Amino acid sequence: MTSERRRSPRIRIVDTLPGRTAGETPVRVRDFSLGGMAVELAVELPVGSLHDFQLQLGDGSVVDLRGRVVRCRDLAAPGESPLFSCGIQFVDDEASDESRAGQVIGRLKQE
Repeated sequence: MTSERRRSPRIRIVDTLPGRTAGETPVRVRDFSLGGMAVELAVELPVGSLHDFQLQLGDGSVVDLRGRVVRCRDLAAPGESPLFSCGIQFVDDEASDESRAGQVIGRLKQE
């Protein structure tokens, strides 16, 4: 049995939540919480690096978030297109319902 180390519960994204890095690299958000998110993308993000992300919500609005890469692993099988799964911890934003991440969660629950 594993113990949950996260401070905030995750919201699993059933479809995918589209977004991109500030460098215009497309990302797919797989799950989201007040403290961070799991994303998939075609390029490896170095652990410890900071990135700005823009997420497009179902209502068409765009939310900017900044995060630090805490893990990144290669998911692609040999011969397949590159695919990386990265864990992002939000920075510059308090983990609360009033934070940008909290606003995203509120909108996701309404969809």
